Amino acid sequence: VGTATIKATAKDGSGVSASCVVTVTASTVGVTGISLSETSLTMTAGGTATLTATVLPENLVDKSVTWSTSNAKVATVKDGEVTAVAAGTATITVSGVGNYTGTRTLTYDIYASLNDATISIADQFYTGDPVYPDVTVVCGGNTLTVGSDVAVAYGSDDDYTSSGYVIITPIDSHYSDSASGTYSISFNSDLLTVSGYANEYTYTG
Repeated sequence: VGTATIKATAKDGSGVSASCVVTVTASTVGVTGISLSETSLTMTAGGTATLTATVLPENLVDKSVTWSTSNAKVATVKDGEVTAVAAGTATITVSGVGNYTGTRTLTYDIYASLNDATISIADQFYTGDPVYPDVTVVCGGNTLTVGSDVAVAYGSDDDYTSSGYVIITPIDSHYSDSASGTYSISFNSDLLTVSGYANEYTYTG
């Protein structure tokens, strides 16, 4: 890139010459195509994969690219290295830089197994009736929503006298398998929650 003067001089001693200024500018050839080493990819949370971008045409001076993700909570990318963060869907985009434009995208589906889920259930107070406590399910880097991500079924082997259990099954297609958890039921008064009453009363006579 720049300018140069080309000068031609006669060899007969006459001193006659001519010159031409040549200006060289950067190529404006744009990317005609970007391809990725994978066309689709399924990963599990915590996994990694490497993508390679091929930039055309061959005569491009600068074939460098930039990488981006549509959802860093699901998958991140750096220099083509993709890390699955949590179950869900993310789109990875690679783009030409400088004077060169063009993009290529790849959608990643990240999956997780409920076999790896962590289930939290608070102990319950015996009431004589079936007890269906709230359940917290963490899987694939996400705290799952009962009713949209997973379904919860309750049961007890002793008619909810001393214990109960839950069976967790997937609703969202990014989760597979199933999980279970248990909770205890007792007469422990510390498990009671009383509302609508003052903690102290003043005698008025």
